[in-house]
Amino acid sequence: MEIKLLQDIAIIFGLAILVLQVCHRIKLPAIIGFLVTGALVGPHGLHLLKSVHEVELLAEIGVVLLLFTIGLEFSLKELFRLKRQVLIGGSLQVFLTIIVTTLIFIFGFDLPVNRSVFIGFLMALSSTAIVLRLYQERAELDSPHGENILAILIFQDVIVVLLMLLTPFLAGAGGEGFDARRRPGAPTTAVASASVLSCLPPVTWCRMSCFWSHGREAERCFCFP
Repeated sequence: MEIKLLQDIAIIFGLAILVLQVCHRIKLPAIIGFLVTGALVGPHGLHLLKSVHEVELLAEIGVVLLLFTIGLEFSLKELFRLKRQVLIGGSLQVFLTIIVTTLIFIFGFDLPVNRSVFIGFLMALSSTAIVLRLYQERAELDSPHGENILAILIFQDVIVVLLMLLTPFLAGAGGEGFDARRRPGAPTTAVASASVLSCLPPVTWCRMSCFWSHGREAERCFCFP
């Protein structure tokens, strides 16, 4: 088992080097290369791994260590200072994304309400490890928009517990969807307005939360593209 695991690790590292070289040439983030490598060697790709469970366990440990190293750069006092951004920016991003996504799938695709809300749950959450790693590589965690991104991610990590508790209730809810054809003009209006909101770049949520959190001092947040 140990020999197979070492062989799998060697395969992952070897292929990762090649993929990262390609990503470097086309100027893509290294995190994209790691994701592509996992997709290639995994059970849904080339089936190169023999000890998939053990590799998944090592990957989970790696994510924990990554978050630990990122957390070393922050103090509890600094995190407590972001409480307004966490409450305002995080709630704006999560709940508006859920509402917008629910409207799109109800009126645009005529899906049941429970399924639409569940898709909204999925769309509202981000990968804390991936996002923080990208901002750490770009040395932007201490910038105004980096702080707001961190605040939003903290809120997501907290609210995900509530979303997980609500998921079984969605599974048991009625599965009847809205008949959009009975409401002329409703699908077009809902999908158009929801699409505009959903196309807002992520930095927009940072600027909105920064504005509501800092008031007039938030002008510095709008200096970033």
